[in-house]
Amino acid sequence: MQVELLKESPVFIFGMGRSGTTLLRLMLTAHPQFCIPSECLFFVRLEPKYGHLKDISDRLDQFLADLYKVELFTDWNLDPELLRQNLSKSSPLNYAAAVAAVYRTYLQQTGSNACFWGDKNPVHVYHVERIRKYFPNAKLLLIIRDVRGTYGSLKRTEKNFKSWQGSCQANVLSVTKQWRYVVDVAEHYKHDPGFHTVLYERLVENPEHELRTICSWLSVEFDESMLHYYEKNAKEKLVPTGEKGWNAKTFQPITKGRVDSWQNELNLMELEALESLNQDNLTRLGYECVTQPFRYRSLLKVLPDYVDHIYWRLVQIAKLRSKRQKLYGANPSS
Repeated sequence: MQVELLKESPVFIFGMGRSGTTLLRLMLTAHPQFCIPSECLFFVRLEPKYGHLKDISDRLDQFLADLYKVELFTDWNLDPELLRQNLSKSSPLNYAAAVAAVYRTYLQQTGSNACFWGDKNPVHVYHVERIRKYFPNAKLLLIIRDVRGTYGSLKRTEKNFKSWQGSCQANVLSVTKQWRYVVDVAEHYKHDPGFHTVLYERLVENPEHELRTICSWLSVEFDESMLHYYEKNAKEKLVPTGEKGWNAKTFQPITKGRVDSWQNELNLMELEALESLNQDNLTRLGYECVTQPFRYRSLLKVLPDYVDHIYWRLVQIAKLRSKRQKLYGANPSS
């Protein structure tokens, strides 16, 4: 089994939230060769507790109990007994083998004939080396969206969640910090043959060309079904019900109207601040600025919201760490 694991080439899709990771996942899942479940962070959550063990076979009951406690894992509807059987086939059962068995069980239970499993999680952009540690042959697929579009999407979707404060997600300084990190990751790995970056706007404007490029990189033939991803999504409910508030458009054909929607959603202060903070990276990626650069007056206006955001994040992190400590008996990374 360990020799086979070295040949595993799963696809990990990641990027900043609201940048098109779900769209890209659905397009790739529509290809008969790939099977990528909905978002779940069990790989990262359980790694601190089990990653250092050479064999977790004697802790299989605890591993399964922890696994089914992870947020969103129940959306996969995996049969516990089938999963246990598949996990028991590996000896020794190291963490990489266990993770692969979970994804392979999802593939098996969905009746897919796909040859490759994959994962979609925006947060994995912070865990590239961790992925490589367990799956050295993994294909890493990063999607980047114009920071103004990402911010606009966050601002728009926040309205669906009344319990959120306006500054908690759609915050100029927070979004900028995250976006810069994503761009830096793309720059760092740009010459890595196992790493590929796609721009959201190009994917939306010319999906066939971009998908053909991705398929070529993955060494598979392009399939027309990828352009009709929304049909498979509607038929098989690939996006869990709870996510529809965020991803309603994944049930519809792709439209170019998504690309420039931020132009009608952001006010001048937000645009000036975003472009002042991100001008170099916007230009490097081919995005055109629409305001005068270096409008620092706008930055001063967004600082109070950032203070609220930091407080909110600290409270959320404290709550999550406390919850996960109780659930998993370790200190899983966030």
